Amino acid sequence: MKKVVLVFIVLLSYSLSSLAQKQDLKQANSLYLSAHYVESIAAYEKLLQGGVESAALYYNLGNAYYRTGKIAASILNYERALKLDPNNKDAKYNLELVNSKKVDRINSVDKLFFVQWIDSLRDMSNSNSWAIKSIVFFIFFILLSTVFLFAKYVWLRKTAFFSAIFLVCVAVVCFVFSYQQKERIVNVKEAIVFSQTVSLKSSPDDSGTDLFFLHEGTKVIIKSELGKWFEVQTEDGTNVGWLQTNTIVKI
Repeated sequence: MKKVVLVFIVLLSYSLSSLAQKQDLKQANSLYLSAHYVESIAAYEKLLQGGVESAALYYNLGNAYYRTGKIAASILNYERALKLDPNNKDAKYNLELVNSKKVDRINSVDKLFFVQWIDSLRDMSNSNSWAIKSIVFFIFFILLSTVFLFAKYVWLRKTAFFSAIFLVCVAVVCFVFSYQQKERIVNVKEAIVFSQTVSLKSSPDDSGTDLFFLHEGTKVIIKSELGKWFEVQTEDGTNVGWLQTNTIVKI
């Protein structure tokens, strides 16, 4: 009986917490729509601290930061929105718009057409969607394998065999895409410069030589970490150096 009561209390607490979060999200959206951008930023950030996360939330937060003139914060949140929803056209458009206002115009390294096509295909869905697709295709693979093993007609067995091979290959591709999308979220290797101007150092030390200057909103790739320093690389791959951890924020 005590266990039942405990489970009921846990479920009730969870329900009340979810309801409160929905109300807070509704209030944050209302503040944003009424052009109270500073207040909406505080409300959205509070939701994130409470564990609420979604592409729509990051997108609205990016818009609010942009409206208040905070370029780096807006870029950061558009990038985070696209991590959760890679096919979000509004976030892509706004990110391109804000990037055009940065001081640094550093483009990422051009990829081969085939690699670009693979990346665009992978970005059509997020990690969970690819995982679900992988499971569905694998289930159909099992069903067709069963048909292959027990069908009486040769033509049916052949059809089931080749179809099963095709589906298991598709399932593996979906699984790989799901894993890659998850890795982008869990093992963050990209960051946005938040300092107005910061220099890439030749070594993880304040006395290191200034190699290159970066400005607010620039994306960098994190290569390694040493104490309070990150070794980073610019998107075009031409500049590598060290930045203090408090000058950038991971995507």
